[in-house]
Amino acid sequence: MQLLTPAIQRNNIRYLYGDIFWMSAAFAVEWYFLGIFAIRLGATPLQIGLITSLRALMMVIGSTLATRWRARFRNHIAALDIPTVAYRVLLYFAVASVAFLPDDWRVNAMVVVVVLSAIPTGIAQGVFLGMMRYAVDERDLARVVARRSILMNATVLIWVLILGQFLERVTFPLNYQIGFFMAFLASMLSWWDIHRIKVPDVVITFTSESSATRVNVWKYAPFTRFALMIFMINFSVFMAAPIVPLQLVRGLNASDGWISIFGIFEMAAGVLATLRIEWLIRRFGIGRLITITTFATVMHPFILGLTTNYALYIIGVVIWGTGWFTVNVLLFNRLVEIVPNDDFSHYAAAYQLLINVAAFTGPLVGTFLIENGISLVTTLLIIAGLRCFASILTWIMRPKLTSPTVQPLVEVA
Repeated sequence: MQLLTPAIQRNNIRYLYGDIFWMSAAFAVEWYFLGIFAIRLGATPLQIGLITSLRALMMVIGSTLATRWRARFRNHIAALDIPTVAYRVLLYFAVASVAFLPDDWRVNAMVVVVVLSAIPTGIAQGVFLGMMRYAVDERDLARVVARRSILMNATVLIWVLILGQFLERVTFPLNYQIGFFMAFLASMLSWWDIHRIKVPDVVITFTSESSATRVNVWKYAPFTRFALMIFMINFSVFMAAPIVPLQLVRGLNASDGWISIFGIFEMAAGVLATLRIEWLIRRFGIGRLITITTFATVMHPFILGLTTNYALYIIGVVIWGTGWFTVNVLLFNRLVEIVPNDDFSHYAAAYQLLINVAAFTGPLVGTFLIENGISLVTTLLIIAGLRCFASILTWIMRPKLTSPTVQPLVEVA
């Protein structure tokens, strides 16, 4: 068993920063250009919705398998190898390859490979969240998560700028093929850093006794209140996933260059906000700050639905970036605070499950609305209303904190 010495922790933190540095290049392609690529290939609103919602559904399935998958291996890092490599091959390498197919097959093939990539993605996410507790001391975990977020935002910003200009100057579809191949290579460098993290060998055993009774996250009142908050925030955000790229291309007639500029402002706002997150928490308190940052997400669909003016939309993007990237850090920090340390991996898996369920149902509802005659503009305004409701809910459902317990070296699932 490898103990977490100060030297090992320092190396682990460095590798976690290296992981997010390289993975940010892949995230830039995935977050800002995956849907745009599908639209430029000729995807319908339904196909855009399926890419998002079915992928999220498969991620739900993957996340529910994460604990059992982890039990097959001696530690979290060994458990990450297969799902991490599998999803990156499918999501980046295979997506780049669909443009080689006949025109009639391209979009359907893209839907299939993106959806298939989601099962190993869900497994990898669940295992990775559980691994974080073993790779970094509990006292340093929130700080490391916040700094990873800052580094991610800054690096994605740079990559979005580079990719937007590149896509603008190279002919389609070669430009997107090269972009996704670059994302694949960067994601594999990220995996190399993950593979060098050292964590203790932790045995997970499944007994005949129902550990779900002993570790039933849904019976822990502070978490169930928190869970409703997590779901509503993410549902209202992911509902816009198939709508925003369609409105950008069809409503704003935005080019790849302009889409990258919007992304730059979004990420820059996120970087500046997360750099000041410790001061903001001291100034407002984490509960109040979650409410403020959730309300900030309202302006993005509201402004996009009411204007085709790029300057006004950039204002909405800045407010959105400030809120969304900050609230993600705050929610994870709140999770660390409210759940017992002993069973953190179970709560982390449930946390990821809630996000994946929201990522499935949100786009499905958004697609249903536009497929049944509701305009993109009206749908965006509905989304803005739901985000406003979610911000109110965050204040009403503030969790009550409990004292943490000691993190064990043996998990029973």
